[in-house]
Amino acid sequence: MAIITLTTDLGLKDYYVGALKAEILRNHREAIIVDITHQVDPFDIFQAAFALQNCYQSFPEDTIHIVGLDTGKNPESYYLLVKKDNQYFLGPDNGLFTIVFSGMPDEIHALTISGGKEVTFPTKDVFAKAACHIANGGDISEISEPIEKIMEKNVLQPVISESVIQGNVIYIDSFQNIIVNIDRDLFERVGQGRTFTIYYHKKETIDKISHNYNDVPEGEVACLFGSAGYMEIALNKSAAGNLLGMEIGEQIQVEFS
Repeated sequence: MAIITLTTDLGLKDYYVGALKAEILRNHREAIIVDITHQVDPFDIFQAAFALQNCYQSFPEDTIHIVGLDTGKNPESYYLLVKKDNQYFLGPDNGLFTIVFSGMPDEIHALTISGGKEVTFPTKDVFAKAACHIANGGDISEISEPIEKIMEKNVLQPVISESVIQGNVIYIDSFQNIIVNIDRDLFERVGQGRTFTIYYHKKETIDKISHNYNDVPEGEVACLFGSAGYMEIALNKSAAGNLLGMEIGEQIQVEFS
């Protein structure tokens, strides 16, 4: 019995997710299918990478992860099977996996499995079939061949000095909480217990880290470190992203006294 996860931009309005799951169950009836998300913005590999990065390590070894977005393929690119932390990942060669793992995976393979002459739905016709081959105990050498290099993508990294961290908004979740690429470890390492001021949208400020959203009155701004370990700017029971007018890529600065 295999665990197969799905991360896609297919949405939930159309039949695509149902067809994808049907293909998996047709080839491996005992599969445990876990939806990580199907609500990634179309073609947004950074959003998909953030979702997968922050949950894949919670799954047991030998879990198979299908990542289906931006699946267009040209003669110089591959459909990939990669391994990391004893888990399998299937998806296009578009740089997403180097974002998820902050570098190269442990093993890299190009899929040789065919979905037919005209593949218009590779997430179903290629990745799902490859996942079921692995789930059924098949050797990965039967459906892939080792390669040395895949496309790499860089993500925004915080800029650090002795008393300042300059970060950026990297994700806005479905609650409109604003997630920043400053994690708790970095904040504490640079801050060393000093007082601080966080500057965000149009030089508004926060000078306190909350433990949870309810540490502030409803509608007030809170800054906290969320379950993924990253700094969040949120409004208690309100939509911070919409009401504060902040966008992905916007700069956040922390100054320590």
